[in-house]
Amino acid sequence: MIRKTLALCVREYWVRFAVAIVLLLLTGMSSGLTIAAVIPLILSLDALPIEGSSSVDVVFRRLFSAVGIEMTFLNIMFVMLGIVLVRAVMMILLSVVMKSIELDIERDKKQHLFNALLRTQLSYLYRCNF
Repeated sequence: MIRKTLALCVREYWVRFAVAIVLLLLTGMSSGLTIAAVIPLILSLDALPIEGSSSVDVVFRRLFSAVGIEMTFLNIMFVMLGIVLVRAVMMILLSVVMKSIELDIERDKKQHLFNALLRTQLSYLYRCNF
């Protein structure tokens, strides 16, 4: 059943299916990025510099220097808020795409069932006066 549904999604709705997969990947990556942004946030609260800074901290420092923003607690919070907002929009888009695929599959299956019911021979029902 899962294989048939997956084959139907790939065959009939491949564009929306691909968009859903890309949105799933981007949502997962943004979730990881939000968690990774906590490290520079905690380091910005500490008054003493830490000697062995992590690779996440280095990446965020390069990102902030490339944009030309000072790496303060408030700026890191704004970046985290932006990541969370972008992630929320991606989750909404993902749910819309998945629901549209689901509704189209349901509509197609109901249409197929209705057409099959219209083509059936109802001789048994006629004999029973139903």
